[in-house]
Amino acid sequence: MNGEVVFRPSAGAVIQSVLFVLVAGFILFLSGVGMMTATGPTLLVVRVASVFPALVTLAALLMLVTVVSRRIELNGLRLVHRQVFKNLTVPFSEIRRVELRRNEDGRVDTVKVFWTGEPLYVDAKAVAGFDQFIRELLQRAGAAERVEVSEFSAGTVAGQAG
Repeated sequence: MNGEVVFRPSAGAVIQSVLFVLVAGFILFLSGVGMMTATGPTLLVVRVASVFPALVTLAALLMLVTVVSRRIELNGLRLVHRQVFKNLTVPFSEIRRVELRRNEDGRVDTVKVFWTGEPLYVDAKAVAGFDQFIRELLQRAGAAERVEVSEFSAGTVAGQAG
C-alpha cells in the first residue's frame, strides 16, 4: 500500500481532445480559404470572422496540452495532481472527507476530495483506471469520512480553510 501508483489521462479524454483540435483546425483552414477567395468589402467581414476559429483552435490546443500533461500520483504520504497549469499536493493526513457521486448507471463518476485547501475534483474521464484510483485513494486516506452523494455539497467541510 505504500508503493507509488501513477494514473495517466484516459484514452477517451485524449481522443476527445485530439478530435477537438482537428475540427477546430479544419474550421480555421476553411476560414483561411475564405480569406483567399474573398474580395472587396467581404474580405473585411471574413477577416473579422476568422478571429473566432483562431481562438477556438487555440483553446483546443490548450485543452489538449492540459489533458495530455495530466498525472495523478498516490504515494505513501500524499496525493499529487499535476498538469500543465496545476501542481497540487494533498497530504493524506489532511484529507477530511471524500465524496463519491454516482451517475444514472450506479457507477461512481466523480470524486471530490475535501482537505485544508481548495477541494479537488477527479472524474472518471480524467484518468485511466478510475475504479482503481478510488480504491487506492480510500485506502490511503483511511481517516477521511467517505460519503456517497447524488449532488456534491457546496462550500467547505468543518475544519477546512476557505
